[in-house]
This record gives sequence, C-alpha cells and structure tokens, in this order.
Amino acid sequence: MGRVMKTQLYPGTRLGLYEIVSAQGNEGVPSVYKAKRVGSDDYFALKVHSKCSFEELKALHKEVAVGRTLGNHPNIVSVHGLEKEADLFYLVMDFVYGQSVDDIVNEEKAVPPKLALAIARDVAAGLDYAHGKGIIHRDVKSANILFDGNKALLFDFGLAHAPGFPPNGVVGSIGFIPPEYSYDVKPDVRGDVYSLGVAILHMLAGADFVRSPEFGSIHNKRDYKAIVSKTRAVPGVLRTVLLKAVDAEPDNRYKSAGEFAEALERVLKKI
Repeated sequence: MGRVMKTQLYPGTRLGLYEIVSAQGNEGVPSVYKAKRVGSDDYFALKVHSKCSFEELKALHKEVAVGRTLGNHPNIVSVHGLEKEADLFYLVMDFVYGQSVDDIVNEEKAVPPKLALAIARDVAAGLDYAHGKGIIHRDVKSANILFDGNKALLFDFGLAHAPGFPPNGVVGSIGFIPPEYSYDVKPDVRGDVYSLGVAILHMLAGADFVRSPEFGSIHNKRDYKAIVSKTRAVPGVLRTVLLKAVDAEPDNRYKSAGEFAEALERVLKKI
C-alpha cells in the first residue's frame, strides 16, 4: 500500500453533511475526528484518509461492507458508510464517548484486574458475534478497543477476513499477531482469541509489556505462557484461563470467543 497522508482538519470545517468538532486520540494516520451532523444533535466519528491509493480505497470499501454485515452490536463500533469530499475519503462511524484501552494503559500504567476482565469479556462477546457472521478481525489489540466507562467496543475491521474478500497474506500488529499467522495459514477464530489474550496481558502488565523483549517481532513465537506464569499482575484465578488463551498452538486454545467470554465471566465472579 502507498503511504496515507496525514490530514489536519480544524473545528468548524465542513465535510459533506458533517462539521468537525475536534480531533480524537493521538497524531496517528489516518486522522479520526469527532463531528456533528449538520442540523441535528447527532455526533459521529470520521476516519479521514487523504490521497488514497487504489488498494487503500479497496480496503475502505471492504470495511464498509464488513460494517454492513455486522450491523449493530453493543460491543462493536458501527460503520455507517464511506463518503468523499474533494480528495478526502472518510468513514462515518458511531462516536464513542471514551478512550482506547491503549491510551488508558499509557495514562494509568496498568488496568485493575476486574476492569481488564470486564473489558476483555465485552470484546470476546463482540468477537463471538462477528465470528458468527463469518468475520475474523485479525487485528485485535489494545489500540482497537474503546471503553466508554460502562462497556468496551471493538473497532477497525480493516484487516478482517470476511466472506467475499480474498485473503491478503500475513496481517496483524507486532506482539498481538498469533504465531501461526507468521506462516500465512488460513485465519480462524482462535487467532482472535490469542490476540485478545495478549491484550489482557497488556492491560494487566502495563505499558512496559509492549517494550519487553518477550513482546518480540511479528515473526517470532513469543512465550507468553511464561510471562503469565511469572507476572504478579496476573491474578491467580486468571492464570489458567489466560494460559489457555495465549497458547502458541491453536488447538490448545479456546475453540470460540464465546467460550473465552464465559471463562472470563467465571473469573470475574471470583475477583
């Protein structure tokens, strides 16, 4: 893919039916903005891309198609469509009043176990729903999880494996990608279970976890089971559950995100 240009929009800027209110999150690319639909009190999130290549535009259309397939779920951020204004393309999504789990970890250093498990349980429920629609996220990570103070929502299905779209090789984020994906195997639901397990580790162990040697490169098998066993931040009642989720062998993991969600719920009741 070509390089996506950083786009800077200011409060009051009009994009089609929307007026920019504020920039969201960090300085990453593409830009995400809170926007108000003109003539209403409805707010949306706009993910803005500038000078899209053909491949990038195909990926955006794929994200819209996946969003339509998913529809509405309390633990998934809904995508409403793709719009164009001049040379800007922008995805229109639900606006979530909250922040990403990655930002929470960076600000708080770590997430309390009970909250971390509640967030993971919500995400597992969203994943189980998506998997039932034939969609595998393939990029589950802390930065793609939002928490609004009451519940967690998963977003950014841009790399998803979905019906009607050809596979696009090894994808994912360093440290969170399941080891088997390094060999370009066909993705399945157990890969998302693994990545969510790593996100739990990140929440509990804190920001230093992603900078540790064990976090590894995208092509290395990480021994997260050893980290689970020795990290004091992981509650004893959670160890068995987390060890199963981050097992390097897919056959040893939870067979579904729903099964993982049920296991997390049982642990939550013990904390």
